[in-house]
Amino acid sequence: MTKILKFKEEFRRAIEDGSKTQTRRPLDTNPDISWGLNKRHSLGYFGGINLICPYGEVGDITETNLGLMVKIISLRVERLHNISSVDARAEGVDSTWFWQPSEPGPEYELDDYNHHINAFRYLWIFIYGEGAWEANPLVWAIEFKRVEG
Repeated sequence: MTKILKFKEEFRRAIEDGSKTQTRRPLDTNPDISWGLNKRHSLGYFGGINLICPYGEVGDITETNLGLMVKIISLRVERLHNISSVDARAEGVDSTWFWQPSEPGPEYELDDYNHHINAFRYLWIFIYGEGAWEANPLVWAIEFKRVEG
């Protein structure tokens, strides 16, 4: 069964206007692994195993908890820290979100590139708690677009 993509209400407008087109979700601690027998929701091979995405597969149209429908454009598995500035921006974060210069942050130079990554970092910690960023988990990187209907 495909899981519903859940988003905070604050992202409704970003999804509607197309400024949020990606989301990252931690892999389950025991991901559903297939050895090529079940191609449904298959991402492909990662580290020699075929992982099954619980949110759907490329081309699927899925519902969100906000009542919006989205089409999955691409799927990949990556480490959380591999997020690029372009990807962080596609996550719907603004470079000013969660940024508190008085707090120690990762050892990044504070330029436009890293402001988006830093904003995403603070969002990740806000959602998943202290230590969640430092753990650098494997995540599903899901690219989507909103569809009417």
